[in-house]
This record gives sequence, structure tokens and C-alpha cells, in this order.
Amino acid sequence: MASQVEHVAPGKDSQRSSRTQWSLVFNGAVGTPTGQEALAELCLRFGYPVYAYLRRCGHAPLAAASVLHGFFHHLAAPLPPGGALPPNFRQWLLEDLHRFLAHPDRFDELLTVARLAPAELERRYQAEAEAGPAPEAAYHRDFAREVLARAQQRLHNEAAQAGRSSLYEHLAPYLAREPAQGTYEALAETLGSRPLALVTAVKRLRQRFRELVDAELAETVAGPDDLPGERLALRAALVS
Repeated sequence: MASQVEHVAPGKDSQRSSRTQWSLVFNGAVGTPTGQEALAELCLRFGYPVYAYLRRCGHAPLAAASVLHGFFHHLAAPLPPGGALPPNFRQWLLEDLHRFLAHPDRFDELLTVARLAPAELERRYQAEAEAGPAPEAAYHRDFAREVLARAQQRLHNEAAQAGRSSLYEHLAPYLAREPAQGTYEALAETLGSRPLALVTAVKRLRQRFRELVDAELAETVAGPDDLPGERLALRAALVS
């Protein structure tokens, strides 16, 4: 069991491409099928922060869903070439939403987009609704939470593929916090392992989680030089 614990977190992605989703859009693929596909994929990943932002701005559920679908339908059209784009998708998405909201005539039809279910978005919004920051600050926080959730899901999937789902479930609560005194000893007894092996496993799990968060963030920036700034923005959004 100890050897399995030590390898709960697989190593770095060996074939990670330097061409991320936003870099495809940012670096000359605007208006091409490849660029539009990359943009569509990013939008679908981060549909919830947009929906929650619209709800916090006062739109009713059906109106928010209508605006969201109309906005993503608008993004399905080729972007005009030559426009200045910010180096991160997070900021561009909000800015383009503001430009879209400046033309209410675009909301006349309720459009549907595959893979985005308004009822599910509203259920999530109601579950997560809380008194807190203004809509724009909440948008950046929701975007950051989406990045973390996607990274944690990937971490869970990796553990499942390695046949270590149970071990992951026991250790996942300590990705972002230290366990209480005696926790490692109790877990070691439950898992038939040693406390020191579990300490090592948690460290490996945290390291892999950081790598996966960076991998998710990298998809939303124009290049590696923009990643440190986006990492700082994520942390700031989570504590705002």
C-alpha cells in the first residue's frame, strides 16, 4: 500500500502543447476555423461565470440565459481581424460581454447552445449565491473557482485511471488545508499504510494540483510570459 500511496499523483504532462486555446486566438488564428473552435471551447468552459455575472447584475434567470446564449451565438461568428486583444481570455470575455450588452437589440431571440443547460446553471447559482463582492469582482472569483474545479476534476480522473480513487477521496480534503493533529495516523490505520507515506502522498497531490491549475490557466493566456500575472490574478480573486 505504501508504494501506491507514494505514486497517487502522476507526473507532469509529457506532451503539453505550447499552443494553448487563447494563444491560438491571440496569435493570428482569429477568424480561422481553428481559432473559432478554440474560442468556442473556452467559452463553454467558462459559461457559468458569465451567467452568474448576469444574474448578479439583476437579470432574471430566463433573461440571463437568453443573454448568455445570444452572447455565445455572437461569439460563434468570426472575430474581426486586426483587433487588439488582451493577453488573457478572462478579461477579454468580460469586456466583450459589456460590448454585447450595449446592444440590447441582439437579445430578441432566445438562442440555445449545446452543452450549456440554463436550469443547471441556475441551480448552481442558487446553491452558490451569497452576499459578497460586486458583480465584476464576483465574476473574476467565479472564473478562478472554475479553473480550480477543472484542475481538481482532472486530478480526480488521474487517480481513478490509476486505480486509486479511494486513496484520492481520503486525501483530497487536504489539498488546500493542513489536517488536524492525529489525522494522518487515523488515515494510516484506515488505509493500511504509514503516516509518513501519507504525508508524502499529500505533498505529491498538492504539487500535481498546482501543475494542473497552471495547465488550466495556461489555456486562457496568450503565452508563458502571461501566466505569472494570471496566477496572481487568480489568487487575488479568490481572497477578494
